[in-house]
Amino acid sequence: METIFGDSGVSRHMARANPNVLATIKKNINVDFSKISTVIDAGCGYNVYKSSFPNLTGFDINYYTGADMQCDFLTAPFEESSADLVLVLGSNQFISLEAIEENYKKAWSWVKPGGYLLTRFSTQNEAFENLKPILKSFSSISSDKIIGISPNWLDNLFTDLNAIEIDRFSHSWGPVAQRYKKRVRQENLALVKYADGLQKEYRLWKKNV
Repeated sequence: METIFGDSGVSRHMARANPNVLATIKKNINVDFSKISTVIDAGCGYNVYKSSFPNLTGFDINYYTGADMQCDFLTAPFEESSADLVLVLGSNQFISLEAIEENYKKAWSWVKPGGYLLTRFSTQNEAFENLKPILKSFSSISSDKIIGISPNWLDNLFTDLNAIEIDRFSHSWGPVAQRYKKRVRQENLALVKYADGLQKEYRLWKKNV
């Protein structure tokens, strides 16, 4: 299994900013979250959204305190069409493009008819290329597999899956990075610097009934 970060100092500080992410999502995404029951968080990290969704099950390929299970997309023990909402928030990116596609298809299989898949990813840009060697220092994978995702590539993938796009929005990493900048260790400041220039893209798809 390819891994990155894990239960590290960087990921712990990033997790402190994550509760604010859900507020940003709810502000920008046109979904009535009160009607969402069963949720899967693929790549949940510390499982910070579990308190917001009582029936959320979170898994991560790395060990994190708070995760419900440690596994990857392909070995996660979920039935097809079992979730109202599947979250893939920045967790299906720092691997090969072939693995990214395979993971998205697996995650999509868990979505119930009428349910949703919400994903967040970093787009290909100069800041992302500058970040790659820093990510490599925290990762066990080769730098040529640390890639940004083309929004058009992802849109084409979900079009092929007959998904209906419901919403999309984007924002920079900057505000999140600045919130934990003073807390991270000195050697991680370069990570924060390049994170400031990254662009986060959100896509929400609905499965046909």
